[in-house]
Amino acid sequence: MDLGKRLRTARETRGLTLAELSSRCNVAIANLSRIERGLADPRVSTVNRICEALGIEPWPDGAADQPQTLQTVQERAARGRHRLAALELASPHPRARIARRAAAGEDVREELDWLIAFEGERS
Repeated sequence: MDLGKRLRTARETRGLTLAELSSRCNVAIANLSRIERGLADPRVSTVNRICEALGIEPWPDGAADQPQTLQTVQERAARGRHRLAALELASPHPRARIARRAAAGEDVREELDWLIAFEGERS
């Protein structure tokens, strides 16, 4: 069951209206409604407040909608990059791509300006 349905079921089981839950967890009624209908992507802290007000666990073990850790996201991204590289679909680093085009005699001044500006913003 997705998060919104779990929250709505828990709220209705406890006989609470959206207004009553709103006052208990300090989340606007409209936001609660959107979350329950799956129309909003709430912050983890918001979900925790709602669940605390309902007396339920936010993400039971094995829940499909459980937030992922940064490490999990990075591992999935690395696996995706490896799959793309194996299929020779990976996009080369911008520097390598620009160097290859420059070696082929193409005008890469605009791309170099963009790359320099981009890397300057990141520092």
